[in-house]
Amino acid sequence: MKWLFTISIFLILYHYILYPILLAFIAIFKKDKIYQTNDNYPSVTLLIVVHNGENLIVEKIKNSINLKYPRDKIEIIIASDGSDDRTAERTKPFINNGIRFFDYPIHEGKIAAINKTVTACKGEIIVFSDIDAQLHRDAILKLIARFTNPKIGGVCGKKCVIKEKNIFSIPQVLYVSYENFIKKMESKISNIATNTGILYAIRKQLFTKIPDSVTDDLFNALNVVKQGYRFVYEPDAKAFILAPSQNPQHEVERRRRIVSQSLRGLWYMKRLLNPFKYGFFSVMLFSHKILRRLIPIFLLILFFSSFYMSFKNKAIALFFILQLFFYSQALVYHLNITPSWLRKLTSVSYYFYLGNLGTFLGLMDFIRGKKISKWEPRT
Repeated sequence: MKWLFTISIFLILYHYILYPILLAFIAIFKKDKIYQTNDNYPSVTLLIVVHNGENLIVEKIKNSINLKYPRDKIEIIIASDGSDDRTAERTKPFINNGIRFFDYPIHEGKIAAINKTVTACKGEIIVFSDIDAQLHRDAILKLIARFTNPKIGGVCGKKCVIKEKNIFSIPQVLYVSYENFIKKMESKISNIATNTGILYAIRKQLFTKIPDSVTDDLFNALNVVKQGYRFVYEPDAKAFILAPSQNPQHEVERRRRIVSQSLRGLWYMKRLLNPFKYGFFSVMLFSHKILRRLIPIFLLILFFSSFYMSFKNKAIALFFILQLFFYSQALVYHLNITPSWLRKLTSVSYYFYLGNLGTFLGLMDFIRGKKISKWEPRT
């Protein structure tokens, strides 16, 4: 029991605290030389897959049209994945304004839509973006500048969560800031071990068919690395979104789906976990993506092992009480019995609990072989 307690607490601390510190220390000695120029504009395709996005499509198109990039060098493709609302109707007025529209009648999922549409993309660089993301005017320019380095095969933009009156706004802003810091350090050292689907780009020549029931952003990023190119992070390429999770059920469902799909993608790319071939990137991939999916297991082991040992050790008994206090904050928030100023503090505990619950369920789905190809977006 003592070994279970020690191992679980070490791995939890390593993932959340020691790993970011290790990255920051190594990054001090790294100089990420990226060649940038303002007079080299490769052709670009901005690809946006949408399913039932009638409430967002017009705003997304207007945002895309106003991006700062030579108009003769960029095409914008909207791929409608079996939408049965007014997505096509609202897109139609913009088709003669540099917009290409692919209306697939059957809802097969985002991956299927991407695989079918990429062959029609004319750009040397394909930029992927979600319908609910509003891009900064310079976002495409900042992404593309990285590709002047021939070793760069893909670039991830920066996710920026807009603060709003949402129960998860504060913890999600904190979480995204934490993730952005890790991406920045990983990128400086080698490659980023994660990616954000709201804005990223890859060279079209590196694209291969994406397998079913994975997350396209992680799979595409790892596929670039597997082919010997770098996949880096560009913090100046900003994409703004509202808090992704709007309520507890949505957060659990969203996290469950993402974890299950990302684990399946990692399984396809498991060769990247070989440190003898991929060096420190394998360590980063395990630390950032694999270990994170196992954290709920270690949290459970830590809780029950500390409970068992608390009867014989006062220090561990105190530690067990602190765990109870932390989780009780989540319960207090859920019951809505605290004043508004205190709810802001307890929301972090509640978000942590929901995130790990969704992660645990996603891990179980992956182990059971459950596949998720499509889902209904909440817009």
